[in-house]
Amino acid sequence: MDPWAATNLTPTCEVQREAVAEESREVLLCGGKGSGKTLGGALRSLQLLSRESRMQAMALRQAYPDLAGTTGETMAWVLWRLVDPEIEAAACPFDSLRSLPKDLAVWREKPQAHLRFPNGSRQYFRHLADSEGIGGYNRGFLWLDEALEVEEATYKELRARIRQPGVTQQLYLTTNPPRVPDHWLERHFGSGKPAGKLYELGMTSNPYLSPEFVASFDDLVESERRNIVDGKLGTVFGVGPRVFPEFRRTVHAAPARLEPFPGRVIVRGWDITAVGRKLAAIALSVGPGVRLRILREWEATAKGIGDFGWEVLADCYQLWGRDWEWEDGLDPAAFTMSFTDERSAAQALAEVGVLGTGGAVSRTARRELIGGLLSRMVEGEPAVQIDPSCRRLLAAFDGGYTHDDIKGGYSDIVDALGYGLSVAIAAPTERRSSLRRVWASYAFGARRQGPTRAWLPVHDYGRASPSAHDYGRGGVR
Repeated sequence: MDPWAATNLTPTCEVQREAVAEESREVLLCGGKGSGKTLGGALRSLQLLSRESRMQAMALRQAYPDLAGTTGETMAWVLWRLVDPEIEAAACPFDSLRSLPKDLAVWREKPQAHLRFPNGSRQYFRHLADSEGIGGYNRGFLWLDEALEVEEATYKELRARIRQPGVTQQLYLTTNPPRVPDHWLERHFGSGKPAGKLYELGMTSNPYLSPEFVASFDDLVESERRNIVDGKLGTVFGVGPRVFPEFRRTVHAAPARLEPFPGRVIVRGWDITAVGRKLAAIALSVGPGVRLRILREWEATAKGIGDFGWEVLADCYQLWGRDWEWEDGLDPAAFTMSFTDERSAAQALAEVGVLGTGGAVSRTARRELIGGLLSRMVEGEPAVQIDPSCRRLLAAFDGGYTHDDIKGGYSDIVDALGYGLSVAIAAPTERRSSLRRVWASYAFGARRQGPTRAWLPVHDYGRASPSAHDYGRGGVR
């Protein structure tokens, strides 16, 4: 076996082949759902690692579960195909990189997780959920997968990191096209823009997709088809069409009740910023391979935040008992003090035992996250399954939530899902770090005020304490 026969890993189509061979300093491979853009990024990484002995390469993704999921699994599959050309992608999880043959690559944990190849080149892996420390890297090749997930400031910082001397210097971006106007990707890589080379890859170019999956998108309107199927940059969904055309009720609506993934955290998302408007919450569970089960939904109007929180907690314990770990994602605006109350909305929830952290601020980021998961398949099964009890969310996905009614009757439940999901996919260490920062000052203030119903976060972060959540007790510990 030639451990450096990376060029034997044939791209799936001519556009992907040209993108993998592109030598420009910045490259954007923009593709439709399931088009093979991530495979293109992995092939380009391996091409440079095998060609240049001093190459320091790094694969990047906004959140760790996605880095270890789609991005890391694709890299693992590409490498294992050098050992067994017939191996299936499902047999190559991210952790399988640790057991590659030594003559191909050796996994190292320190100083940062990476693969070391026999010629001296190295492939690092990093998530960007906490972007602090990016400035300390000095690499030759950076591969940013799903670039639409990151902010423009992060992109600009990464551009300054490709400065390793003596090797090819390249920033390689792979992504689905954004669905909103004036996105930074369009500004930097759109037609006639000088930033770098643009390649657009369609869904039909991927021979691994089943004809049935491709045919399920035949009913899209033209703008949706150009974005989701053809992968065209700068295609903006117009006013009116539903926000999530990737949703298929026959595919994503589960036929029977769903249960949380065993041993996984149950995550709740909350849209609770203003008293008097509709309150919404949603419970979900994220399993291996970033599979998502949406378990339950709650909505209420003209109800206090604390009372609403108690109702949700009571239902959760009745449905799943007290032995689960919990995470809670809130609208970041919930931490802003109210003009009509001495507490913020987040503090009102904390008093009944819900210790939350802020979800993604950007509506665009939340929409792209949800839409990306709806379009994914994991081992031939849809990545998203929705419990039949979530009637409001199903109706929102099925056309109720549209671009010309973005803050209409369905926005609350969709926003709650976005806040919960953005917290669920963050790295666990980042979630706990965020919880400590957010609640440190509030816990100190509550102690000074003496016995109240305030929740004091002195337990293991992320784990519900049965005594503190007991109904009728505030649970000052």
